[in-house]
Amino acid sequence: MVVPSPLTHDQLFAQLETQYHHKFVPASALFWTQHGQHAMRLEVPSLMREFKDKMTVGRDPEGYLFYNHVEDLDLERGTRYIMFPNTYRTKQDHAVVVQFFHNDPSKCYAQFIAKDENLTVDYCIDNGNVGEWTQLVQGCSHAKIRKYSDENTVTLTAAPIGKKATFQLNNDQNIPETWGELIFKHISDLNTPGGTKGFVDFTPDRVLFYPKQMNPEFTAIFIPSEAIEKPAALGTASVETQTVEWSNI
Repeated sequence: MVVPSPLTHDQLFAQLETQYHHKFVPASALFWTQHGQHAMRLEVPSLMREFKDKMTVGRDPEGYLFYNHVEDLDLERGTRYIMFPNTYRTKQDHAVVVQFFHNDPSKCYAQFIAKDENLTVDYCIDNGNVGEWTQLVQGCSHAKIRKYSDENTVTLTAAPIGKKATFQLNNDQNIPETWGELIFKHISDLNTPGGTKGFVDFTPDRVLFYPKQMNPEFTAIFIPSEAIEKPAALGTASVETQTVEWSNI
């Protein structure tokens, strides 16, 4: 049975450095839990890999992936994982660890560790959930978002790639000019065919764009630069609406 680790983040990190002979790269994760169901996603840009178990997007928290060989992150084979936090509750010491293996959990070919300052993970996954590694295909651009309190239109502008998105947020909330990162799979997807509108899932800490409602694959995600330190960087509203229009600038 998997239980929380008694070690601090720094102690766990040092242990993994030794175990994996200082072989590690930056990675970021998203963890989700509801009614006893769990899911996660791990993104490893430098290895062009992402691991998915029922999650397609997200980046929190950021940490490091330790691994034996990149070939172990096999694109053609499913893999299992277990996950656990440590017992510390201070922001500086709280951590989460994900261990990846094929058959034997005592023989992990890779492990992810991150400081979990927002205490995202306070549960264990000890039954070997199954996910898959896929090739990470994405681009990114600096972007800014803004909405005036006397208007309903929200405008997101990604000048480096010459793209703009607008959608409707029908309230008097003001969103001051906020910079962040726009992540997308294919720049050609950042368009709106004539007579149609895309779908947006807007929350205070990120904006998710889809080609249409209930589509499992996202078009793009905007993450404010302040999202980790300030979870309500985009205000207080949470809205889903089919009003997105992409255009060139």
